Amino acid sequence: MSAVDTFDEFYDTTSRLTLAITYASCGDRQVALDATIHAYEHAWRKWDVVANADSVRYAREEAWKSILLSRSAHPLRRKNESQTDTGLVGALMNLDPSTRRIIVLMTIGNLDLDTAAAEVSIDDEEAIDLASHGFGRLEAALATTIDEVGVRLGELAGVTAPISLPTGGEIRRSATRGARRNTVLLVVLALLLALVGGALVAEGKPLERQSTLPVREQIGAESRDIVLDSHNIRTDSLLSSKQVSVLRPTAKWKVDGTDTDLANKTPYATCPTTRFADPDPLKVFVRASSSDKSDRVAQSIEVSKSQWASREAFEKLVATYANCEHPRTRLVDAFKVTRPFGDFQILRLQSYREPSRFITVGLAQSGSLTSTLVHESPGIKATDVDVFASLLNESIVEVCADSGGDCTEEFEVTKSLPPPASANPEFLGVVDLPPVSTIDSVWSASEPVAVGNQNAAATLCDETSLRGKNVVKARTRLFAMPEAKELPEQFALTQSAATMANPAAARKLVASIKKKVENCRDGDFPATVNQQKRVQGDGYAGWSWRIGIEIDKDEFVYYRMGVVYRGSAFTQVLFPPAGKYAYGKTDFRTVLQRAGERLAYTEK
Repeated sequence: MSAVDTFDEFYDTTSRLTLAITYASCGDRQVALDATIHAYEHAWRKWDVVANADSVRYAREEAWKSILLSRSAHPLRRKNESQTDTGLVGALMNLDPSTRRIIVLMTIGNLDLDTAAAEVSIDDEEAIDLASHGFGRLEAALATTIDEVGVRLGELAGVTAPISLPTGGEIRRSATRGARRNTVLLVVLALLLALVGGALVAEGKPLERQSTLPVREQIGAESRDIVLDSHNIRTDSLLSSKQVSVLRPTAKWKVDGTDTDLANKTPYATCPTTRFADPDPLKVFVRASSSDKSDRVAQSIEVSKSQWASREAFEKLVATYANCEHPRTRLVDAFKVTRPFGDFQILRLQSYREPSRFITVGLAQSGSLTSTLVHESPGIKATDVDVFASLLNESIVEVCADSGGDCTEEFEVTKSLPPPASANPEFLGVVDLPPVSTIDSVWSASEPVAVGNQNAAATLCDETSLRGKNVVKARTRLFAMPEAKELPEQFALTQSAATMANPAAARKLVASIKKKVENCRDGDFPATVNQQKRVQGDGYAGWSWRIGIEIDKDEFVYYRMGVVYRGSAFTQVLFPPAGKYAYGKTDFRTVLQRAGERLAYTEK
């Protein structure tokens, strides 16, 4: 059998019992689910080693480690757990961790005393003492007999049955990213094992000495505990001034300060409105460095309480920079840093505020750690993305082992689509628009509305309609600067985006518009058409024009209009007459190129 097949069988035949054991150990279904998923992810990452060891114990131990800190972070959730034996759960949680673990392993886990004791790292004599004392406390707390305690433990294991677990394939993908004493007690424990085991019996294949039934499966885990290991991260794991100096080797660099205050809420970079993406991090580090050439570097590390929380923080950070709403700031391009253990994202932005600054942002996530590296350099010259990617990876290598992540020196940097900038990703975002003259205001975007009889992005030259049998869906949105009082009242960039019936219909529409615009100067009203320019990129193509409409004798108003198609997707962009506030041909084509990239997000 292949590694994939053996892992999937292992997961399918053990994950349910692991979840049941973990829930009984923490009393919180969500924490138990997260811990179980985490355990199997790590098992798959090291499957070449785990498959030849006690793989069931490996995953079971990993799940236990994951709940040690997580459980205390969810007291309200545990109190409000419904459809469970709250009395038994409360009594179990009042036991010390080792006692609770021994009881759960020997009952729900169906382990013998020797195996359970070894897993808790105690000898048999101590295990017997803990079990005897623990069952005594449960009997007293629940005012019942030990036999009844056993029955209720068996029923508790079924609480997790309705919980939906991911498939083995989903787990793999998310990861890429015998008794000697106390005969009486042992007899009682044997009875309990029979009671609990009977409650979990179902059909399945055997795996090692574990039962492989859908509800009574086990897992072992011996991989790193991302929460506990994260305590090893120290400020000396952060980038030094010498390491940062690769960004500008000719400059003199220094570390300005390092902050580990969880209570500090002040943003450390241009785009974010909050300091940290994780609202409840375990640990945080922010280090600021600078050069005598006016460079600024900020490195932020957020250590979350779970891998899932860390991934959510990473996604939030990407969205924050991908839709940066800082005045006069534009997203220039985006890159993907491909790694064996999870990819990184690099975004480059230009701030046109005086003094202008080129901003390079690296966003990385590994284990429970989310890392942000921001380099702001003076001027408008783009930084070397390969050098920055190397430093970003180095910043992760410094700490990933201590956060439960996977370290590597191998990576590849490739150009990528800009991340979605809004809830309507097929449209331009405010971060895509260059600044207008010296206006120091933020662009605002309207919600898209369906295109009616008139297409607001069309000109008198083309009069493009986005209605008809070949148009599946068409919407329009406006971009304006309502706070900029010096702009003309009619100032608003307009974009219409449509999904056509097929790529041929989209190509035909663009060709038709091109022909109409080229013939416009010979039409029924005075018009000029110039600066026609082909617009194309990876997967998209179109045209850009400057169109002048005569409003009085020898007096023209000038529009910039462009159309782009990508597969079956089509967009038309119109910039109004704005005098000294008008876009030049370079800026407008930049907008059209980004519009072509955004069309990749059009729903099929």
